[in-house]
Amino acid sequence: MSISPVALRDIEVLIIDCQATGPHPEKSHLLEIGWGKFSLTDDETSEDFPIRAMRIAVPENIKVPAAVQRVTGISSSALAKGIAQNQVWGLLETDLGLRSTDRDERMPTVIHFARYEEPYLRYLHLSSRDQSPFPLNILCTWEISRRLLPHLPRRGLRAIAGYLGYSVPEMRRAYHHVKATASVWRTCVEMLGDEEGISTLKELQDWLQVPFKKRSTRKVYPMDSELRLNLPERPGVYRMLRSNGDILYVGKATSLKRRVNSYFQKQSRHPDHILEMLTQAQSITVSPTASAVEAALLESDEIKILSPPYNVALRTGERKIVFLSEDLSSAKASPDSIHILGPFPSIKPFDVYANLVRLLEDPVQDLAELFPSDLLDFSEEQIPDEDVFQTGIRSFLDRHGSLMKRQPPGRGVARINAHLWREHLRRREEAAAKSSEEEKKKNKKARTPWEWTPKRVARAMESVLTRGSHLRRRSNWLCLLSESTICWESRSKKARHVHVIRVEGGQLADRSSIEMGSTIPIPAGADKLTLQRQDDFDLQTYDRLCVLTTELKRLVSQNRNVVVRLSARRTIESHRLAHILRWV
Repeated sequence: MSISPVALRDIEVLIIDCQATGPHPEKSHLLEIGWGKFSLTDDETSEDFPIRAMRIAVPENIKVPAAVQRVTGISSSALAKGIAQNQVWGLLETDLGLRSTDRDERMPTVIHFARYEEPYLRYLHLSSRDQSPFPLNILCTWEISRRLLPHLPRRGLRAIAGYLGYSVPEMRRAYHHVKATASVWRTCVEMLGDEEGISTLKELQDWLQVPFKKRSTRKVYPMDSELRLNLPERPGVYRMLRSNGDILYVGKATSLKRRVNSYFQKQSRHPDHILEMLTQAQSITVSPTASAVEAALLESDEIKILSPPYNVALRTGERKIVFLSEDLSSAKASPDSIHILGPFPSIKPFDVYANLVRLLEDPVQDLAELFPSDLLDFSEEQIPDEDVFQTGIRSFLDRHGSLMKRQPPGRGVARINAHLWREHLRRREEAAAKSSEEEKKKNKKARTPWEWTPKRVARAMESVLTRGSHLRRRSNWLCLLSESTICWESRSKKARHVHVIRVEGGQLADRSSIEMGSTIPIPAGADKLTLQRQDDFDLQTYDRLCVLTTELKRLVSQNRNVVVRLSARRTIESHRLAHILRWV
C-alpha cells in the first residue's frame, strides 16, 4: 500500500521517545523507551491512546549519572528489573509489526528530537541482526516546529508542548514524552494545512527536504506585551502562566513592572530553562504588596504551595525539618526534652559534623578506624585514598588542637567554629573586593585536574564544621525571629512613617505603618519558651524565616534603619543587627 497520497490526518503514526545517559549509543546507555500508535482520526484524545514504556537494564558496573537521575528520576537500582537492551527491537517489531521492506511502506514515525532518538533506534535495529532495511520513516516535530514557529525562544518538547497549552511533567520519562509528542504532532498537522497548504505525507517530506533558511534571530515571546506594560510600579509577587492556566513560575519584585519587563528586553541574556519558561508563558497575574519584604515572604509561601516547575529554590523537594539531641546522636521530626537542637532543614550535614566534633573532643582515638565517608561530605566515588586521608586528619588536628586546649574547657569546638567563620567572612569579603577583571584573568588560567591532598582533606573537614556550626547558629536565630516585631524605614527619606510587621508562630501575622519615633509593639509571643517556638516550625516556616533574614540583610546593606523587637526588654538596633546577620 503506497501511503504518499494519504492525508496526514488519516495516517496512523508510531510515536517513540528514548531516555538515555547521553546522545551516542556506542558510548552511552539507553535507560527507557516508550512507544504507541496514534491517529488523528481516533475518537480517543491524545492523552488516552495506548502507550508501552519500559526500562532498560544497564551493565552492573555502570551507574546512572547524578544529573540524569535528577531529570529523569531513574536510578541504577530502578533499572535492576529492566529488560535487556538486545530484546528491545524484537519487542518493538512484534508489538507494531515492523516488517515492511519497501521504502514507501516504512512506518511513519514521529519523534520530537530525532537527532537524539534515531541513532539509538538504528543501533537497536543493527544489534538485532535483522537484515531487512531500517523500517521507520522518521518525522521530527522539532524540525517541523522550527520552520512553523521560527521566532520562539526555545523549541524543546517541554517548551513547544507548553506553548501549545499541553503540560509535560517535570521528570523526563518516555511515557509522558510520547503523549506530549502526540499533542505536538496534532497541532503541527493542523498548522501545516492551514499555513503551508501541506496535507499529505509526500508533501511534508518534500517540504522538509528544502534547506531551512534561518530568519531573523529576534525572539518573539507569546505573552501579549500589553499585559506586562500595564503592570504597577509597586512591590509584589508575579506568576507566569501557560495558556491552559498552569503556573510556570512565581517571582518577587520591588517593582512588578520593571522586573517582569526585564525578561523581555533585547539585551537580556537568560539561561536555557528561563527561555524555555518564557516560550510557554502567555499570561501573568500579580499580587502587589506594601513592601519588598512582604513580597519575598509571599513568594516563599506560594512556591511551597504551588511548586511551580521553573522555581528551583524554596521548593520542598525531599527536605524535612528535624531536631537533634544535644550530643547529635539522634534525630526526630518534632522537638522534645531530648531533641532540643533545631530546627534544621536536613539531617545530612550533621552525620559527618557529629563525627568531627567527637574526633576533636577525643583526638587520641585510633585514626585508622575512621573512613573518609565518616568525616567528609562526599560520595564514595569522590573520597581520597587512605594515605592522603590519614595525613589530612593529622593536619586538621594539628591546626586546631591548640584551640581545644584553651580555657575554659568544653568550649574548644565553639572556639574553632568561631575562628573558621571569621576566616570564611574574611575570604568572602576579599573575593567581593576583587575586580571583575581579576576574576576574568583567574578563570582564563589553565585549570589543573582535581587531586586530593592532605591540605584539601583538612579544608574539607573545616567546611563540614563551618556548615554545621552555621546551621546551629541560624536555628537559634530563627527561633528568636519566629516571635518578633520588625520595623524599618521607607526608602524615601521624606516619609514620616515606617513599615512594621508582626511575626507570630513564624508566620506574618500583621503589617502596618507607624509614625517615625513611635514605640514598636511588643511581640505577642515574646514569652514563649524555646520548645514552644520549635513546635511551630515546619519546612515552610523555616524557609519563610530564612527569606525574612535575607531581607533584613538587604535592608541593613542599604543603610536603612531597621529594628527587631524580641520582647519588652530586648530590642536589636541596626548596628547590632548587622553584626548578628553576618553570623547567621
